[in-house]
Amino acid sequence: MRLTTIDVFNARRWDEFVADHPRGTVFHLSNWARVLQKTYGYIPYYLVLEDSDKRIKAGCPFFVIKSWLTGNRLVCLPFTDVCYPLVTSDEDIESLLSATIEKAKKEKADYIEVRGEYLNVFLQNLHFENHSYYKLFKLDLSQGTDSLWKGFKKFTRRHIRKAERAKLKVEKSETEKDMRDFYLLNLATRKKHGIPPQPYRFFENIWRELILTRLGFVSLVKYKGISIAGGVFFVYRDTIYYKFNASDRNYLQYRPNHFLTWHAIQYGCEKGYKFFIFFN
Repeated sequence: MRLTTIDVFNARRWDEFVADHPRGTVFHLSNWARVLQKTYGYIPYYLVLEDSDKRIKAGCPFFVIKSWLTGNRLVCLPFTDVCYPLVTSDEDIESLLSATIEKAKKEKADYIEVRGEYLNVFLQNLHFENHSYYKLFKLDLSQGTDSLWKGFKKFTRRHIRKAERAKLKVEKSETEKDMRDFYLLNLATRKKHGIPPQPYRFFENIWRELILTRLGFVSLVKYKGISIAGGVFFVYRDTIYYKFNASDRNYLQYRPNHFLTWHAIQYGCEKGYKFFIFFN
């Protein structure tokens, strides 16, 4: 096995490897790497183990981030809730992370960040510390909509019915116009929570790299023709990822976010997806 780096933007075999790996996600794909690089100019560092035929057997995607505000670091991956190293054994992750540690020293990085829980014990043996910033929720869509509906708490069903009585509508879209509508909602939502918004080019690149390539879509909740809530969803293999949500605080009494989520779950069941993942 040979340890090397690859140009993720010019190596189709990386995406083929992700598609074949049981833990490969939409965030491992080169499409997401292009979003990050085009938006923020981060430097990709994709480390792989390959056999004599140059077939990738294990891989760990990182970006080198250099910031005067937050310091230098290697992250797997920035703006990504979960991105596991794609390995099959402890020996794989030890080889990949040992090389990454050396890379971090050369870049004078303050730390390395790996996002994902299933390697916690092994990472702790390499002196990584566990920080639980995010929670991942995974819904089994194979139950079907009837079973899922019955499993909701009463107040959740009540909120969805309230949205239906208010005659809210959900429009699924792949257009840049609707991405712009979502972005306006996102600006208001981030302002409400006191969080700096992402630049529009981030969502524009998502539209170009993921939505136009059928790896995602935008959904907007409309009330009397006005967009009052929205979400950006990614789709890959058997999973829908609920990545971004935003809403107009002036219409929250109609419960548009509950309605939007339920609509996406119904869509997932209808199209045969097995899992619905959202983050908190």
